[in-house]
Amino acid sequence: MFLGNQMASNNEDEQEFIEHDPNGQEEQQVFQDILETLGAKDLYDDEETIMGLWIKLRETDPSLLRQFEQFIGKVTEEIKRSKSDHRSIEAALQSKSSVYNDEIKKLYDEMEQQIKIEKSQVLEQVNKIHFDLFFILKTENYRLFVFVIRKN
Repeated sequence: MFLGNQMASNNEDEQEFIEHDPNGQEEQQVFQDILETLGAKDLYDDEETIMGLWIKLRETDPSLLRQFEQFIGKVTEEIKRSKSDHRSIEAALQSKSSVYNDEIKKLYDEMEQQIKIEKSQVLEQVNKIHFDLFFILKTENYRLFVFVIRKN
């Protein structure tokens, strides 16, 4: 019976611990509203830490709370500006990369065309040399034939 009473007592404590303080929910909502007003909603990775500081200042030093909110506002603007700069730089790099890739493709195509032209010219020269050698051999064979016939 004693153990049963102790377990029932523990369950009641757990339920009290699980229940949220209505003021805490209200503070969280006020904090979220302030972040939204500052344009910082979902901007920070660790909003929990910022909210902890905000709640602590709200409870202990309301005069510093306003300065903290102004600080968060300035930091938010800097982060937004940095992200905007980052996107602009990224877009510029993307554009330059695209221009660079187009230029490389153009040079590659020109080089490929030049190689085809030079290959064609070399083949033409080889064919001409082949034809000339064939003609020379045929002429020499004819002369040799005539020489052999005259000798006999």
